Amino acid sequence: MTVEFLTGSSGWVVPADVTSVQVEIIGTGGQGWARGATSGPAGGGGGGAALGLTFPTTPGETWNYVAPAEGDEAAATFAAATGATRTASCDYGRNGTSGTGALGGLAANNAYSGHNALLYSYSGGDGGSSTSSGGGGGGGAGGPGGDGKRGGNNTNAGGTGGGGCNGGLSTAGTDNTSSANGTLGGTGPNGDAGGAGSTGSVGTAGVNGSGGGGGSTTQRAGRSGSQHDVWTQTSDSALAGPGSGGGGGNTAGASNANGGPAGGYGGGSGGARNLGAATPAIIVLTYFTAGSEPVVSRNPAAMLMGLI
Repeated sequence: MTVEFLTGSSGWVVPADVTSVQVEIIGTGGQGWARGATSGPAGGGGGGAALGLTFPTTPGETWNYVAPAEGDEAAATFAAATGATRTASCDYGRNGTSGTGALGGLAANNAYSGHNALLYSYSGGDGGSSTSSGGGGGGGAGGPGGDGKRGGNNTNAGGTGGGGCNGGLSTAGTDNTSSANGTLGGTGPNGDAGGAGSTGSVGTAGVNGSGGGGGSTTQRAGRSGSQHDVWTQTSDSALAGPGSGGGGGNTAGASNANGGPAGGYGGGSGGARNLGAATPAIIVLTYFTAGSEPVVSRNPAAMLMGLI
């Protein structure tokens, strides 16, 4: 079995003896709103959708792919360049605006044709909204295990936590209705607690797919989301997986008032005074040579438990 990661845009040539390929896509994450030199609401970016399916292939043929960068607001695509129409398109997280949390990528917008089997199709979490000087949390990406979760919504000065990713036990970032402190990031798919919100002390980043904590009025920066490791690339043992949302920051001061960066792939970043980076799309291919084990879907529940 070979697992191969595709990022950016180019062409993939089907290796000798490969007659089918499993394609799994995480759409790009949206950027949280960066207000610049003003104080006020800042919505979080949405998480990317997820899509998995199998296609028939012919050795030597070329497939064109595009895995957009963070914040590009464009679908990730994988399509045969010649022959019968075979194509997959995975939806993306939108970028946040002043007070509105952005939409996550929608499973309903995922599109595909000419495939052998659909394995899964899930949505990303929405970015958190904001009506005060605390930023909304970024949404988590969907993945093989299920939907990403939304970032926390905000009606106060403390930023809110980012949403967990990849279904399972993941949860939304914690809302903030009454505090100048940041709130907790959403739980990850294996049940790992989200990053702690900042108080007078700096909060913490998410771990294993949990969301980053929100910033406070004194420690303004939102904290980073995290990756839930799902795939290992054969060539170099690199790890990849869906990303959770970054925590929202505080917009009332210029010092370190950054949105929390997203984790992994497809996570949305938190809203703040200054930009926190979302994460890009990825396309993961799994294939076997003719006569070896056929391409099959890995069980998402077993993946979440670390069994495969």
